[in-house]
Amino acid sequence: NDAKNFYSVIGFEYQRDDTQGSNYIRNAFAGRGALHFPIVFKVEGDLNVKVRDSLYPKFGYPEGEPRRRDQEYYFTATVSRELAPRWTLSGSYNLTMTESHNDRYTYTNNGLGFTLSYVY
Repeated sequence: NDAKNFYSVIGFEYQRDDTQGSNYIRNAFAGRGALHFPIVFKVEGDLNVKVRDSLYPKFGYPEGEPRRRDQEYYFTATVSRELAPRWTLSGSYNLTMTESHNDRYTYTNNGLGFTLSYVY
């Protein structure tokens, strides 16, 4: 594995959703980081983390209640290996956690996946 296969990424995101004719307006701010690194024998790893704060200023709670606000946490770990020229096998684990003061929007999601890819 080459040292050139080691890199990191840091970023910031802003997202605004404004659906016409509805009270679904969302302002979301997120920070993210990623790390790609060689492991051994052409096996490479990726770690990605993202934290997003979503504010829904017009969400309809009863008067006096705080507006909806979600904190979302994303984590992805991937291991991949080149099998032959143009062929790669990858396995990944995804964790998503969302916390909201309304339990209807609080959840945890775990995902496991495998990918066989061919690049032409």
